[in-house]
Amino acid sequence: MLYVPDANEKPVNVDGSSAKRQVLLVGKTYNVDFKPTGGNTLKASGDFTSAKGVRVIVKTDKVGAGSIGALN
Repeated sequence: MLYVPDANEKPVNVDGSSAKRQVLLVGKTYNVDFKPTGGNTLKASGDFTSAKGVRVIVKTDKVGAGSIGALN
């Protein structure tokens, strides 16, 4: 799940928004799309199990005032 707040930590409506996630795990890359589930929440699922050392890259489009990218 991806929760989207504004700069004041208030929920941002994400209807019509999208996000993509790349999960880097044990030498493999999994591409997963997030879909709005109402309010300020986007949800994605994939065919992998998280483990120590997992890296996740998230890119958004039309979320809040613009687009962002993040790496955990």
